[in-house]
Amino acid sequence: MWSKYAHIHQTIDSALQAYNTAFKLLPSLSWLGHTIASRHNALIHANFLACDGAAAAISMGDSEQALEWLEQGRSVVWGQFLQLRSPVDKLREVDIDHAESLSNIGLALEQGSHTENPMTNESDSKISSEHAIQKHRQLADKWDSIVKCVQKIPGFERFMLPKQFHELQQAASQCPVVVLNISKYRCVALIVKSTSDPPCQIHLDNLTYDTAKTLQMAFQKILSDQGIRNRRVDRHGELEFGTDSNANDAFRHILAELWKSVVEPVLTQLNPESDRFRICWCPTGPLMFLPIHAAGIYNADGSASVSLADIAISSYTPSLSALLNRHKWEDQTSTFKFLAVIQPNTPGATPLRGTIAELTYLQKHVPVSSLHVLKGEDATTAEVLTGMEKYSWVHLACHGVQDQSDPMQSSLLLHDGRLSLSRIIQKRIPHADFAFLSACQTATGDERRPEEAIHLAAGMLVAGYKGVTGTMWPIQDNDAPFVADQVYSRLLQNGRPSGVHPAAALHEAIHELRRRGGSDFTSWVPFIYMGV
Repeated sequence: MWSKYAHIHQTIDSALQAYNTAFKLLPSLSWLGHTIASRHNALIHANFLACDGAAAAISMGDSEQALEWLEQGRSVVWGQFLQLRSPVDKLREVDIDHAESLSNIGLALEQGSHTENPMTNESDSKISSEHAIQKHRQLADKWDSIVKCVQKIPGFERFMLPKQFHELQQAASQCPVVVLNISKYRCVALIVKSTSDPPCQIHLDNLTYDTAKTLQMAFQKILSDQGIRNRRVDRHGELEFGTDSNANDAFRHILAELWKSVVEPVLTQLNPESDRFRICWCPTGPLMFLPIHAAGIYNADGSASVSLADIAISSYTPSLSALLNRHKWEDQTSTFKFLAVIQPNTPGATPLRGTIAELTYLQKHVPVSSLHVLKGEDATTAEVLTGMEKYSWVHLACHGVQDQSDPMQSSLLLHDGRLSLSRIIQKRIPHADFAFLSACQTATGDERRPEEAIHLAAGMLVAGYKGVTGTMWPIQDNDAPFVADQVYSRLLQNGRPSGVHPAAALHEAIHELRRRGGSDFTSWVPFIYMGV
């Protein structure tokens, strides 16, 4: 309310003071002593805090403050997970007791945060359950207390505090990162070009929050009307998409608006010199649900007059922090082991005939010595979780479901039930490199909490994977095997990682899909890459 009235009366100094106060209070709103579900529910009240605060900072010309606030106020729960898993090696050198305590408490807090993994068994009494809740809160208090003690040690004054811009800009070590701040006060692209240059800001003059929201709603209507949002099959069990020409026209309109209002101004500033130029998008608000990577001016037959997909290799990230402290792709060859999860006939779900073809292609590219297959009845939740801990690459060819009522229960459908996002993020996978989620709705997100990026692809990043290929909506059965074959033919050479970046491999695979007749937007647009 303070910031709102400060904006109304155009007292920007007061607005900045309001936002500064709010960001200090945010950790209390999303306290580690609460469950993940409770934190996500509490953060609904702070949905617009980060973007509006950043807009206020931008109005004062402080892009660095804007990026710091965006990082503090978005993907908050994911950020807490990354914080709990932060290495304490430097602290261990000066205070081994506090370092060990934080490591142990961090693990206990993770385990106690999940509603699916309570700190008591189902048979325990209500008293025991209350005791577990109390114990979890005591651990959170102890964590806070130790962190404050560590911050008094010389050299550790900013220990576990929000990252400053000079730390965040390391996210641009491999390619420029474009943060799209969508606020009712102003819409701006903040470009982190490199690890040394100051951020560049571009005012998106042709975009407002309302127009972005209108585009999002129009996009959702297309998916719903065409039976794409929820997987619809014909009498032969094949995935059935509508072919209404009006929907194609609407699709072209949305992609054209994204091009003119968002992408073209950014490209003008970046001035890419080659068609293999890489760019990472970090959208906010309504843009989180729109396919920025496919923006362009398209003809009625689906061909492009100009499009981002023909100019640059796009990827996404839920935050700048998600790109930090990740080894480069060139460093992962020695750890290469491959897990393939194939579910052609999941109990209670429609058949996925294309998964058999996917396995055939995987076997063509991955040597037997490096490949472990969990197929059909063998693909249980326990076996898949165990396999993810052992194998650095994972390909999941199965059904995926975005749970609208509880996004943390968004799941991969396996033989014995659901492998939920909540269970996946409990894993700490030290050798995780790449995950290919050849499943539906793995990067859809929750409309009530747009800034939290609660979906399976983001969860795989939290679990430790460097990069994830996912989908924004259900994909056609005959497209998935083709894309998988094209991606792995580039990522692997002689059965080992080739050094080609996954974003580039997916980019080229989608070009091949379009060339072979997959110019229909519903066919190629859903595939995205997320991560470093």
